[in-house]
Amino acid sequence: MNEICGTFKSMKAQVLHFVTLPLFFLFFIVLYGPAGDEELLRTGREGLYYFNATMMSCIILGVITGMRIGFHFIWRGRPLALGWYIGWCAGELILMALFCGLYICLMSRGGIPYFFAVGRCFSMISLVLIYPYSLLCLLLMVLGMNRDAKQAEEANTLARFQDENGRLRLVISPGAILYLASEENYVRIHYTEGEKNKEYLLRTSMKALEPLCAKHGLVRCQRSYYVNPKHIKVLRKDKEGLILAELDSTDRAIPVSRRHYEELSSKL
Repeated sequence: MNEICGTFKSMKAQVLHFVTLPLFFLFFIVLYGPAGDEELLRTGREGLYYFNATMMSCIILGVITGMRIGFHFIWRGRPLALGWYIGWCAGELILMALFCGLYICLMSRGGIPYFFAVGRCFSMISLVLIYPYSLLCLLLMVLGMNRDAKQAEEANTLARFQDENGRLRLVISPGAILYLASEENYVRIHYTEGEKNKEYLLRTSMKALEPLCAKHGLVRCQRSYYVNPKHIKVLRKDKEGLILAELDSTDRAIPVSRRHYEELSSKL
């Protein structure tokens, strides 16, 4: 069975439940007064309809608060199938009905049998709360899909460097990369983090990194170098006629071969 998304398990989602459900129940009962339930809520005495509706809302608040806090801590680190989530919601409705039925029975001083009150309360609570339950479920599904899409987009835009064995070693924003330099069986990745220049020595080859570099706009400027054009301040020649790329975040100049000069200059 399909697993529900992580937004259902967050504490914010639980707060939405134990704020929305009792308030919706109270407003619905007060505003619309479901037919057939007025006599139950009066508990055999006049003037108690709104009081009992308020007390039942408080009971629903207590039940849903306890159940949702438990739900968060039990399921937050575990996979949860849709069927189990529906079962949990049904359990909440049953508990609400049990406590509300007990309240109605006590308020009627035994005039309304307990199990009769539980059945009527379950019917009333289920029919009223099906609306907020459904709307919250749809909202959390949409939020979950948006979050998953955002995470997928971020994962797709980040540069993910793997070593020669395919193990992920470094994940950084492509814009933070200054240049890559080949060192025998390694590639040294120079990048910025905040205002600091950092480097990471990765056991791999330049050839293995070609697809990654092409994907994130890094340009080969020499046999042993890839450079990020976004960090190049200027291309210049030194006294010996060698072409160098000066970068904005480091004092080092990167050599540029004549073979790659045209391609690199077209990127600037």
